[in-house]
Amino acid sequence: MEKHIWILQVLLAMFFIMPGLMKLRTPKDTLVAKGKMPPNGSIFFIRVLGISELLGALAMVFPIWFKELQLFAGLAAIGFALVMIGAITVHYKKKEFKIIPLLFLVLALSVVVVIYNLWK
Repeated sequence: MEKHIWILQVLLAMFFIMPGLMKLRTPKDTLVAKGKMPPNGSIFFIRVLGISELLGALAMVFPIWFKELQLFAGLAAIGFALVMIGAITVHYKKKEFKIIPLLFLVLALSVVVVIYNLWK
């Protein structure tokens, strides 16, 4: 069973690396042009979210090599689940329904990792 959880953790880490990098590297003008943020909004929240996603991805893979860090994978999975709830809400409000099933899948995988790492 442990190998299955490791695979889930690696998949979750891979899923959050790309959007995390995008949130850190994309200029504010581009985000506004793509409709990812309002013109008068602050880029600070998006940058913090990007850093959090990258740190969460690291927290997902470190316990594979360092067993004593397993708590961090569970905490990161809680963070990922919260991010997914927010993402589902945002995409629903934008009427971007095609992505919502994938977000629910990532939410479910995050919950499985939480349950395994924190309540096993």
